[in-house]
Amino acid sequence: MTSQVRRLIHPAVVSSVSILSREESRTLCGLRTLVEGWIGGLEASDGGLVVRTEKRMTSSGSVARKRLEGTVSSLKGGKPWAALFADNSQLQSVLAAFSPPGWDHPALGFGIQTTLAGTSIDLAYIGRSLSEMQGATTDRLAEGETVHVYRWALDHPSVLSLLPGKGPGDPDWNDALATDPGFLQGWIGRSAWIPLMDRADGYELTPYESCSSLDWFRGVLPGDGGLHDAKMTRAGCSRVLRFVSPRLWLGPPLVALVDRAKMEHVAELTELGHGWRVVARAEGDLVALEEALLPVLPVESARVKRSS
Repeated sequence: MTSQVRRLIHPAVVSSVSILSREESRTLCGLRTLVEGWIGGLEASDGGLVVRTEKRMTSSGSVARKRLEGTVSSLKGGKPWAALFADNSQLQSVLAAFSPPGWDHPALGFGIQTTLAGTSIDLAYIGRSLSEMQGATTDRLAEGETVHVYRWALDHPSVLSLLPGKGPGDPDWNDALATDPGFLQGWIGRSAWIPLMDRADGYELTPYESCSSLDWFRGVLPGDGGLHDAKMTRAGCSRVLRFVSPRLWLGPPLVALVDRAKMEHVAELTELGHGWRVVARAEGDLVALEEALLPVLPVESARVKRSS
């Protein structure tokens, strides 16, 4: 029987995500160059770029929002564009989407989002939850915020041809960011999901987290307030992998938690300064990769081990 690859009726999304510690990173000031290098090929197009921003929620619960709209070339030349990447920016979310001429919906985009809940997370509580979940003592969790940087495009030739050689499936962003001292994790994946992390309007899960056995709403400790607040923190992202795909990047904290020999058996590993690039040897079968990554997956691995 000939095997066939089943495609979605609607194009899926190819996306890449990198997560860095906001305090430790040396690359964040260069995000403007990274973004502009990626969308530079769209400057000659009269398609529309829409950028939505949100500041951090105030103590009174208000959130300042702005919307920028124009062509890529017109927006890149303005002061509001530079403010998106300012070192002292108070923005929590920058969400950009590009629509080719004549399209009524976006075809590709990028995002930069910082931790929603700030640094007021109870590290002891996170440690107890993860210890119960993973069956191992969790200590030395680092306090701090993260920056989630990502780009995406509809997985269709008509869209990917808009940025030849620079599609989200190209590992250039992730490889470059994985050399940063603040790098925590990253991935390239294909799914029916446009990346979106926590915002003032609510918490967001990756598709992998949505399917995981960990109940993020309640956590794993009775009577607690859940782990949603911790997902985007440095403590959370240095201990739990947010997505599994055939191409992953693991920062030093996650590397220290997995068995390198097991990983090399199922994946090709390449060191990139401050982390590994992990490429599954059998791209269509992630079971073996998941087994090697079990100590850092968003699952109650202690329970998995007891039942196996």
